[in-house]
Amino acid sequence: MTCATIVTRTDNEQLEVESGIIDIVPAYRFLLNMPEKYNLLAD
Repeated sequence: MTCATIVTRTDNEQLEVESGIIDIVPAYRFLLNMPEKYNLLAD
C-alpha cells in the first residue's frame, strides 16, 4: 500500500506509516473532491 483514504465524520489528518500514507478526511471533503468518473449525479 502506498496511499489509502479513511472517510470519517469530522476528522482531518494525514498519517505516515511504514507502507505509505493514510489520509483521514471528513465525508464532505471526500465527496467534494471525488473524481468525476465516480460522480453518481453526472450524465
